[in-house]
Amino acid sequence: MPVGKIILEGEELPFTYTHKKVKNINLRITSDGEVHISLPRGVSKERLLSFLEEKENWIKESRQRILARKMQREAAWRNAVPLWQESIFTEVLDEVYARLEPYLEEKPKLVIREMKTRWGSCTPGKGKITLNKKLLYAPRICIEYVVTHELIHFLHPDHSKRFYHFFDTVMPRHKEYKKLLESQNIL
Repeated sequence: MPVGKIILEGEELPFTYTHKKVKNINLRITSDGEVHISLPRGVSKERLLSFLEEKENWIKESRQRILARKMQREAAWRNAVPLWQESIFTEVLDEVYARLEPYLEEKPKLVIREMKTRWGSCTPGKGKITLNKKLLYAPRICIEYVVTHELIHFLHPDHSKRFYHFFDTVMPRHKEYKKLLESQNIL
């Protein structure tokens, strides 16, 4: 798709256009505020730019309205996501802890935050595990895998043979779940 630029309020705004079998020039603003145009074959670039100048106010108002709605949706999502994350992660922690409770002294506190290089971590001395909020985009079994991994560290603080032997016992398919998590490309 060819790309051009128009100036709106002193700011360059790129647009894409396509020649199609249509009668009129059609202008569309996407949900991301991008400008897309389809125009009849044979319409010159000069006519296209003239059309965009005629529609400058409409483009500006439409983009403002669309981007404002997008910001409202994102704000609503940001407010809802922490509660959603907490409930899903708490539910998984409760389920996994119930299976490992005979081996653990007490259920750790849960911390959720964005992490760049890890799915989770644990601090046995403080009695807490931290989960990467990006796990929400992974299948639930992957969340269970990470929670199980971190809880086992309360018993075996390293990645020794004993750690993996215990992991094999409580989650025999953990290697499969690790591969599934890594295949998600969300870290």
